[in-house]
Amino acid sequence: MDQLAKIVMDDKKYADFCVKYCGYDLHIENEEVHPIYHLQVVGSEGEKQDLFVSSQELNAGKWHKKIGFLIQLRSAKKLNDLVIRTIQEQKNTCLPEKRVYHKLGWKKWEGEWRFLFTNGAITSSGFSKQEISSIQGYEFGAELPPKEKVTELETQFAKLLVKGDSISLVFLHSLMSILREPLREMGFDLGITLWIYGTPSSGKTEILRYLTNIRGVSRSEIDKRIFSPSEGIPLVMSGLAESAGIPFLLDDVKREKVQGRRDNARVIIDWVLRSTYRGNLVKTYDKSKTTVDTNAVITGEYMETDRSQSGRLLYMDISGYLNLKEHSDVIRTFQENPKITGYIYGDFIRWFAKKLNCSESLMEWKQFYREKQRQSNPYLKLGDGVRIYENYCMLQLTYYIWKQYIMYCGLENQMFELGVYKVMEKNIDKVIEETAILVDGITSFCISVMGEVIKSSHIRKANFYEQKKSWLDHTSPSWDMREFCLDEEDEFLLIDDVERVWQSISYIGSVSPRIVLLMAQDKFQKKLEQAVQKVIENNKMPQGFRGKITLKELADCGIIAYRNETSGRTTRRRYIKDYPEAKIDWDNDKQTVYMEETSAIQFNSFSPCFEGLAEAERYTLEDLEWGCANTIDRGECNTLVKAFVAGKVAQGKD
Repeated sequence: MDQLAKIVMDDKKYADFCVKYCGYDLHIENEEVHPIYHLQVVGSEGEKQDLFVSSQELNAGKWHKKIGFLIQLRSAKKLNDLVIRTIQEQKNTCLPEKRVYHKLGWKKWEGEWRFLFTNGAITSSGFSKQEISSIQGYEFGAELPPKEKVTELETQFAKLLVKGDSISLVFLHSLMSILREPLREMGFDLGITLWIYGTPSSGKTEILRYLTNIRGVSRSEIDKRIFSPSEGIPLVMSGLAESAGIPFLLDDVKREKVQGRRDNARVIIDWVLRSTYRGNLVKTYDKSKTTVDTNAVITGEYMETDRSQSGRLLYMDISGYLNLKEHSDVIRTFQENPKITGYIYGDFIRWFAKKLNCSESLMEWKQFYREKQRQSNPYLKLGDGVRIYENYCMLQLTYYIWKQYIMYCGLENQMFELGVYKVMEKNIDKVIEETAILVDGITSFCISVMGEVIKSSHIRKANFYEQKKSWLDHTSPSWDMREFCLDEEDEFLLIDDVERVWQSISYIGSVSPRIVLLMAQDKFQKKLEQAVQKVIENNKMPQGFRGKITLKELADCGIIAYRNETSGRTTRRRYIKDYPEAKIDWDNDKQTVYMEETSAIQFNSFSPCFEGLAEAERYTLEDLEWGCANTIDRGECNTLVKAFVAGKVAQGKD
């Protein structure tokens, strides 16, 4: 027992209890430092109580009111003076026991960066228990691995990322949460929400739990920090505000049956998306000056976001993820070893804390990010293309910094051999592509590709030439059916009033003519492939969309006409139909024109992408060397043309 307690006990002049001075902590909030003194009070009957007293409480002389048992004061002023004098004497001879910061995540103090948890802080030199956060419930449960063990752990984790495929994007997004706060001071903000969508039992919650487990704690501890859309809005928003550097987790978004819960979930999702993207709580919550220094992860089997909200997130669909045994094995490994992510994230934080004190590294990252931004944006044609490309730049910067960490660990060759880089790059492109489709579909890309098809194509307009049925028949003229058949030289064939095809010469035309625009299937498919390649080469469409411009997508965009055919309970689309094609047969220099069936595709000529078609190169059958001789059977040709254009032309999605 120290001198202060001895004086009070021996003399009994000021009180019937004794006080022991146990040291002090420094509480740091908004760059202001406040000492908090630790006193232990021992009552006359042996009762004990620890008191934590601020300077204000000490100077006011009211600290003894915190004592929870019955005491007797003889001279409160003299007792308080004695306590203050003794504290000041001993304070000058010892250092504070702990530094307590009123925040989580990154804090720069005295020129050094540290990442704060409830039970300690990760610094460039390791884990320190002398620096803690006052925010409870965010303990670091793992240990920082020694340097000789880092290689083994990183290799083991890399194998899991490769085997788990899509989960590498969740890992990268968690790194963005770690990087966000310090990099914001450099002028760029890595704020974005990751939405993990999937059918029931696809593994959404398990991926959420273990891939974002920066603290390396057990499942029970993780679940304490997972929020639900059905919880109160103040609780969710305060959780988002305090989770600095540690991903904020919102799990199990579903279609609520009760209207009140549905409205509550919509508000929470909207505020989480906007607050995460802006970097501070939305003004509607009346705390617009409260910063958000982390990223959010949302899981759900139901998604109802508008275009503005979708532009503020990354969208990842993992439906059926656990159907593959290797994916299930990966998740099981994380369940059995939850600390492994704590080792990985912890060592990365230790390295990053050191790099933050290096101005050369900060300038290098800034230059890399600006160069990415200056590159041509292939998503610019989309409605939210600027945001989507900005998200892409964020992911690329995070990936670039992580690769520098891997080089520091001396594992670059191992990562390349394991295929980690390939998996990472593939999933970055994939999540951006899926987000682009969510925001704006691929309508813009389909129109760009179709524009290239039109530029490289000529068009033939079928002319209504009069032709008699036979040389002996002078009374029954009809249209030249050869004009309405596809020819081997044809690309686009335009019939400006198909009703006239099977009418006599006396038919003048309808008030609203029925226009038919078509092309042979094989020619269109070839032109489509060439157009996709050209659009990609011109950097107007990402490489990953090469296989996504299909007949189905073109039909969804209203470019291709189709019909729904129902058989029993099954309804399917029909994009390709039979159409008459003119063939020529030569016999002793004498040509005979006959008709065969070919596969053709009909287009919706009123689609905006065909506005430039009228200016495309045109030609007529008279331009061909073999003229426009016609021996095609009219009835058979009419039947095929009618069948081709029959039925209601459907547009848009089913």
